[in-house]
Amino acid sequence: MKQVLYQGDLAAARELITSGRLPIPIPGNQSLRKPLDVKSDGERLDQEFLFPEGEALRFYHIYGDTISLIEFKQDFPVITWQAHGLSAATDDFHIVNDLLTFQLKDKWGNIPLKYANFAYYLRGGWGDSYLQVSAIIKANNSYHQTGRIYNVGGSVSDQSGTISYVIPDEKRIDTRSY
Repeated sequence: MKQVLYQGDLAAARELITSGRLPIPIPGNQSLRKPLDVKSDGERLDQEFLFPEGEALRFYHIYGDTISLIEFKQDFPVITWQAHGLSAATDDFHIVNDLLTFQLKDKWGNIPLKYANFAYYLRGGWGDSYLQVSAIIKANNSYHQTGRIYNVGGSVSDQSGTISYVIPDEKRIDTRSY
């Protein structure tokens, strides 16, 4: 896993991070400060990830009403910045918009990644349903969904496009030794 995470293909590293196989802090005990309280969105267990263009080892993670910047430090994912969005946790994509427009509250630290292109990925579920969405978010806040898969009871009930963890022609810039 370390090979993929630190030196692997960008798509493979991001897929590993979003898969749930790594201990991503929610809100986590690996944090530079006391983590904010997370108000979850009820039955839904959505997690959203925004990866800055070219990076896998630093990303925004959204869970409930809380946005965290997570960076890998000494082999551990650590929250280095955090805030609450102004939108309700149940409002699809609105909390992402809060981040992109800097409509935030309760934040600690300086917002580190302004005006970047992001590869977006959502995974979540409720009951026997499971949803995956991938998209490209440009620095001007335009959103282009690249793929969506909705699975109910183990069978795909709706699918469009292709799930992608990268922006076309994106090159990895954050490899490091482990």
